[in-house]
Parts: sequence; C-alpha cells; structure tokens
Amino acid sequence: MLKIEVKQKKLRINPRIVNRPGICSARTDWALFRSKLDEKTSLQISLKSSSEIEDAVEDFTAKIREAACAATPSASGKVSAAPLPVRVRDKIQEKRKLRKRWQKARSPLDKTKFNKCADELRRFLVK
Repeated sequence: MLKIEVKQKKLRINPRIVNRPGICSARTDWALFRSKLDEKTSLQISLKSSSEIEDAVEDFTAKIREAACAATPSASGKVSAAPLPVRVRDKIQEKRKLRKRWQKARSPLDKTKFNKCADELRRFLVK
C-alpha cells in the first residue's frame, strides 16, 4: 500500500488497481501507460478536506483506468483452425491416453503402445 499524508490524514491507494482482470494484459505497453498517465495527471490540486481527497482519488482511479485501456491492445478473439477430422481427433485422444498410462506406470508394454500410436498418427498426418 502507498501511504500519503495530507495534513494529519492518511490516504491509502491500492497498487493493484491496474491489475484487475480486463484492464491490462501481458501486451500492455507500460511506457505508453506512464506517458498517458503523466499527461492526464495534474499535481496542482487541493487536498484540504475529506471530500476533496475522495474526489481526487476517484479522479485518479479513473485516469489510471483510461491510461491502462489506452496502453493495452484489445483482445482479438481466438483464431481457431479448421476443425480436425474425427479420425484424427480420436487418434490424438488415444495417444494422450496411452501417454498418460505410460507416464504413470512406466511399463515397457505401455511405452510400445504409445510409440505405435504416435507413429500411426504421424503417418496419417503426413498423408
């Protein structure tokens, strides 16, 4: 928490305001965020009464949100590939099941089955 003392009053600002889901992402341009916040923020405000402090906090929070939205590109929907044929999906599912069984038991027989299934899938996909 960031503490600011204003004439015997303490104001706590939660640093996780920006990290709420949907406001920023891994693709947020933090340099742009800082510059947008710097240009929107004025340090020449009066903070003498409780209501002025509350208004300043609400205004600052809104400016943080605006800067975060401006610096974060909108999420484009998932680009889905063409659906796989049923036979391929079934073979992938079988291969995953065999791999899981082999990883749990470490049986040479399970490993052989897994390798055979993986080879069949590979050959089918190459066609």
